[in-house]
Amino acid sequence: MTKNLESTENSCGFFKIILEEDSSVGFYIFVYETAASKHPERDYLQDDLVMAQTFCLEDFGVPMNSWVPSKA
Repeated sequence: MTKNLESTENSCGFFKIILEEDSSVGFYIFVYETAASKHPERDYLQDDLVMAQTFCLEDFGVPMNSWVPSKA
């Protein structure tokens, strides 16, 4: 099952951050810096959802309760 979540809340001024599950490797973190971004300017990989959300909290100030199902 694929889980894709997104948040627009962060302390860095990014437009949105998307977490995308890849069952073979973990969770990708895609950072879109502006509303005009067609592709993420940054990407990261974490082993699981909790690690991805914790990374986003610590590095970008994304509140844990701000994640919603992704529209993408």
